[in-house]
Amino acid sequence: MPTNELKTWQAQAQAQTELLLARLMPSENQLPQSLHETMRYAALDGGKRLRPLLVLAASELGEAVPDAVEAAMAAIELIHVYSLVHDDMPAMDNDSLRRGRPTCHIRYGEAAALLAGALSACHSAPMVGNDADAHGCRASAGETFSRLQQRCVRVFDVADIRLPDPENATLAVYAIVSGDRQTAELFWAKLPQPILMDAAKGGYVSRDGKIWLIHHLDNQWLLRQR
Repeated sequence: MPTNELKTWQAQAQAQTELLLARLMPSENQLPQSLHETMRYAALDGGKRLRPLLVLAASELGEAVPDAVEAAMAAIELIHVYSLVHDDMPAMDNDSLRRGRPTCHIRYGEAAALLAGALSACHSAPMVGNDADAHGCRASAGETFSRLQQRCVRVFDVADIRLPDPENATLAVYAIVSGDRQTAELFWAKLPQPILMDAAKGGYVSRDGKIWLIHHLDNQWLLRQR
């Protein structure tokens, strides 16, 4: 990636992180107000945001779930915030400034800083692994519900068929096939939910007849739409 493009991407990722943290941290208007103000002071003080940037960069290498990526970005940064707040305290490094501003314990006192740091770490915990849907499937764990198997699956681990997404070269399309080979379930990012397909000559066809999964030569599969 050229230097200018990298700098632009980094600036966008940093801005995304700031917006995420601002949205996810408790409002200063919520009780106890002083504690939530301290937490926001500690978390929303800028910085390079390298850890969320690494999470985002890693997610772009594969087929990530956007909500799960954002949850991980926020969670890892809040754990870092906790470590900085506690590291600055008198019992540790006894720093009075961080990023050109008074450290948390200087601004709000040691007790508030201790609680704010600990609660920032605790606040990160629900973001990852606590996003179960009505079926109990967790997007942050890469799970989705399979109607064919009637359970939560990580489709990229259990799929019988994998092929490139014809509309997005960075993604893949997956299908799970029933034991009798008569039914397939198609997982395609453009679809609002996975669809069931019935066996037909040369492959599988969706029940509305609009999508075909075609078995090609050398065990290759093609996706076609009407």
